Amino acid sequence: RDRSPSRGLGDVYKRQILDWEFGHSGTGIVDLANFLRFESEVTIEASRFLLEGYNKEKSLPDNWREIGKLLDLASMCGFLTRDNLGSVTEKTALGIIEKTVL
Repeated sequence: RDRSPSRGLGDVYKRQILDWEFGHSGTGIVDLANFLRFESEVTIEASRFLLEGYNKEKSLPDNWREIGKLLDLASMCGFLTRDNLGSVTEKTALGIIEKTVL
């Protein structure tokens, strides 16, 4: 999603992902959790590349995955409070909530 070169900042010869859809000031763990939300769809190489890049700038706590899953759970619960929530988004959010809680 949002892989347009116009969304990247910095050296044009490096791969970058910058998603402005839910831009906010907060912990980067939210972004990692969002990127890895559907782990089965993310290649091991992409996951490793993202984590290595993040760890070059800031080290992650040992329990970052658990923190990320809880933050993502809160995000999914937030989706369910929206007006005009599409059925696909609702089904996805409920599936993630169930997977996280069970």
